[in-house]
Amino acid sequence: MVKKYPAVHIDSLFHYTMEDGQIIFPETPCPLPLLGRTALLTENEILFPLEKQIPLEKVARVRRDCKKKVLLVNAERALKKVAPGGNIRMFDHIILIGGSALDFEISDMISEYMLSQYGIVCGAGNIRGELGPRGAVAVGLVQNYLDKLDENE
Repeated sequence: MVKKYPAVHIDSLFHYTMEDGQIIFPETPCPLPLLGRTALLTENEILFPLEKQIPLEKVARVRRDCKKKVLLVNAERALKKVAPGGNIRMFDHIILIGGSALDFEISDMISEYMLSQYGIVCGAGNIRGELGPRGAVAVGLVQNYLDKLDENE
């Protein structure tokens, strides 16, 4: 969960601070046992407290460092494999699709790295303008199947 959700510090029963410094005022008071603790904020705005008392900044830093070590190296390696002549600079832009594109940090991380190293812009795809990035594989498989049906007719 730490790699997936942003961390927050519960400052009071009526507000908490996101790892990016944003202050959130929830509609209902935070549970008293969470007061002064670091927690993760899920997509349903449910607070999931960390077992150990770890500072907000450390959670965010460790998570980002791990993602950078794994994702940036893998993204660069994958792009070299598909780039014409293995030259990543042949790409103008990269569109992330699939589950990773939903991560709140990954597209920014890859974009920052690719822009600084290769001048490539990166963003998350929105399949068919309405399905978001997650449906990409399924849509691609169905489209491929339909294309093959058309070829056989």
